[in-house]
Amino acid sequence: MKSNAPYSSSIDPQVQQAQVALLFSHMPNIIISSMLAGILLLIVQWSMVEHTILLTWFTLLSISFGIRAYVYHQHQQQQPSAQKTAKWRAYFLYSTIPTFIIWGSAGVLMFPEGEPIYQAITILTLFGVSAGATNSLAILRHYVPIILPLVLAPICIVLLLEQQPASNWLAIMILIYAFFLFNVAYTLQKTHLENIVLRIQSTQREEETRLAEKKRRINEARLAEAETIAHMGSWEWDIASNKMYWSKETFRILGVNPNHTQATLETFLSHINPQQKEHIEQTFKKVCSNQQACDQTFQIEAQDGTQKTLRCIGKPILDTTGNMVRVMGMLHDISEQVALEEQLLHAQKMESVGILAGGIAHDFNNMLGSLLGQTYMAKKEVLGNTKLLTRLESIERISNRAAKMVQQLLVFARKDSQQQQKLNLVTFMRDTSALSEAAIPESISVNTDLTTDPIHIQADTTQLQQIILNLLNNAVHALQGQTNPEITIRLEQLNPDPLFQKQHALNGDPLAHLSISDNGIGMDSSTAQHIFEPFYTTKPVGEGTGLGLAMVYGAVQSHHGIITIDSTVNQGSTFHVYLPIHQSEDDILNHSSSLQNILPCVEHSKTILLVDDEETLRQSLAEALHSLGYRVLTADNGEQALEIYLRHTQTIALVISDIIMPKMDGHTAAQEMRKTTPSLPFIFMSGYDPQQFTKHKALENSILIKKPTRIDKLHQHIRHFLHTSSKKASQAPV
Repeated sequence: MKSNAPYSSSIDPQVQQAQVALLFSHMPNIIISSMLAGILLLIVQWSMVEHTILLTWFTLLSISFGIRAYVYHQHQQQQPSAQKTAKWRAYFLYSTIPTFIIWGSAGVLMFPEGEPIYQAITILTLFGVSAGATNSLAILRHYVPIILPLVLAPICIVLLLEQQPASNWLAIMILIYAFFLFNVAYTLQKTHLENIVLRIQSTQREEETRLAEKKRRINEARLAEAETIAHMGSWEWDIASNKMYWSKETFRILGVNPNHTQATLETFLSHINPQQKEHIEQTFKKVCSNQQACDQTFQIEAQDGTQKTLRCIGKPILDTTGNMVRVMGMLHDISEQVALEEQLLHAQKMESVGILAGGIAHDFNNMLGSLLGQTYMAKKEVLGNTKLLTRLESIERISNRAAKMVQQLLVFARKDSQQQQKLNLVTFMRDTSALSEAAIPESISVNTDLTTDPIHIQADTTQLQQIILNLLNNAVHALQGQTNPEITIRLEQLNPDPLFQKQHALNGDPLAHLSISDNGIGMDSSTAQHIFEPFYTTKPVGEGTGLGLAMVYGAVQSHHGIITIDSTVNQGSTFHVYLPIHQSEDDILNHSSSLQNILPCVEHSKTILLVDDEETLRQSLAEALHSLGYRVLTADNGEQALEIYLRHTQTIALVISDIIMPKMDGHTAAQEMRKTTPSLPFIFMSGYDPQQFTKHKALENSILIKKPTRIDKLHQHIRHFLHTSSKKASQAPV
């Protein structure tokens, strides 16, 4: 801004706008004072000057005042911008000139000859009007040389025309007064400009301060929102005063009200787990003594009683002399992260246990298969010994029970598929109520709360029954010795919230929520973490195997579901099972067995290629097949089986093969054999999940059966395939 050229076009437009605004702001006072001066002069000169002249002069003066008042009113209404400053400056000048011309005429019209007192009154009135005009117009001092001559020049001319020494000296005094007013105008304008510049700068600073304050509040709000989203609060500790500052999120993390709690180090330490409190205190002391940053993780109990895991990061702040003056840091609530990590570790642990269980089950299946084969052979050899035959049948039943148990292990390991079908879970729960009640003693009260709306799921009914019965059996054991024992079974449809979806990696689809609650002994959190692990049990030795809830866990997982537990010591437990809902009303396709309508015809003297890497199972099955009248060739892997088949292509009528084998798996060997004989029938056997068979391209004229299999069932499959092959051969054209 330039203040040395106030009427130059180079002056800042803001200054020019402020000059004109100040000029117009003086106008009401000028009009009022001029009007009063005119009335006073009219009254004084009323007896000395003709009334017509006085009234005409005063009327013209009043009209000029009206014009100026109108211009002032328009300016106040429009509040013109800086671009229109020059136009309104001209309006002001043009409306002011007539007023001062009329005042100048008063020096001629109201200067009666021979009346020095009345002449003096006129001169003094004009002096006052000139001084007032100079004061109001000084903000634009180039207006003063225009206005003053209009007021004072006529009276000077009148005095000079008298050609009297006194009149001449009086005229000179008026000119000196005019020059004095010019100097006053220059000084006043300089002062006005400085004030305007300072006012503009002050306004700018106030605006900058206001914007900075607004920006600060926005940034604080953004920081607070970011802290809330990240569950991370900030804090600051002034060492000299031992005072602390906590952000709103820090108060929220600690679960305290900022209006009722003082932010101090003692308050912070009081929330820390007593076992870790001393360590954290020592850490703060080390920060003060060693001036090193700290990073600690610890547990607290918030004001509302919730347990949280927090991570505290602190950094010392030094002054210019190197002395530490305060510590600044962040407090991060990592409870959710720790919970997710624990869930991941638990899932990895369960997966490892599942892999182990699956491997054990596979090997055990082979041994059971061999045992069933040997039992079958022994039964054939002792047909006349009823007592021994009964014992062998008992061994066979025990073996079959062991096979079912292995099947449950495979379900836990999620290495076995189920025969799932679509069903209404509400109807299923009602239909199985009798079975559920049979598992619960009459001394226990059972409450059932089932939704009336249908809930359709895809499930294996046998596994679903096992889930319910195992959970009920667990509840019954938890209620032993309790007064007023009670079990509550609830079923509802659940729409998972965002937190539940995040914890369990769900997409928000509705779930069937089955819960079984008891008011028994309950368990602590450390026990609940291991409750689904195989062989883990809280029951006394001999009362539990530790497999019940592990089987439940595996069955729920095989249904793509979720199982959780809420439990409190001496208050009971609630098991929550969440299963995906199938909204589609389409019927589930049932694949019919290829073994329907088994014909009783037995094709003897046929050659069968038996392939399995387990020697005992291979030998046992080979002996059983020999006893049935078949010729058997054996191989211990797919590669050896392919070599044998290529040497005996014309005689081998059927291949019985394991799938998972070293060197070459059964499926690959079958594809190679089919290149020579496309219609060669295959019976695949596996102790693993039959779904792995469907990963390959389906082979016609083949079937997959689970290990271990009963010999009579295997015989039925063989008869079916050999009969079908013989029928096709007999129908072939000669």
